[in-house]
Amino acid sequence: MSLYSSIRMAGNTLQADSIALQVVGQNIANANTPGYIREEVLLSPAPTQRVGGLLMGMGVQVLAITQKIDNFLEERLRGAVSDQASAEAQEETYVQLEGAIGELDDTDLSTMLNKFFGSINEILNQPESVSVRNLAVLQGKTLTEDIKRLANRVGEMRFDTNQRVDNMAGDINRLIEEVRTLNVRISETEIGGAANSDAVGLRDRRLEALEHLAELIDIRVEEQE
Repeated sequence: MSLYSSIRMAGNTLQADSIALQVVGQNIANANTPGYIREEVLLSPAPTQRVGGLLMGMGVQVLAITQKIDNFLEERLRGAVSDQASAEAQEETYVQLEGAIGELDDTDLSTMLNKFFGSINEILNQPESVSVRNLAVLQGKTLTEDIKRLANRVGEMRFDTNQRVDNMAGDINRLIEEVRTLNVRISETEIGGAANSDAVGLRDRRLEALEHLAELIDIRVEEQE
């Protein structure tokens, strides 16, 4: 092996080791960073060189810097995040509705209905009693006021829900645009070189954006070559 070949092989090895150390340092530094995916360096034999009648190895080269990620598990995670967010939103609405109706309370709608129908039965039993008729009228007015109050409260809840949906639509559109932009940047960066770690950082950001998007809507992710 010539001196040039030896120097070139040593250079390839040092460069590969340097990149590998940088990736290790990156993993350690971001061990507690939310959304960070651990990286690894894929190595491959460097192209051989013909020396006389022999093919000589030229050491090692970095094939790519990739993320240690299980796409199937990530898809399951996004699905679970969507289910949890949906369940929490429904629970919040049901709790508010339950509070508005006020069931199991002395002034809840069921109690007021029972009192009203009870007063009607009293009229049937004592049609000549003025006080019984007046009580039935009073119970009817009270029931009407309670129903109006409940209708107003439900209307306010509907308005608040619509406002949240409108705000969510803005967040959804923003995240979709962010993912689209990151897709373009990832493609452009990876074309520049398979060992470019910038693309991995962009993929981290895209994964985090997808997780936030999954909190708002059901999504299915499919990466094309």
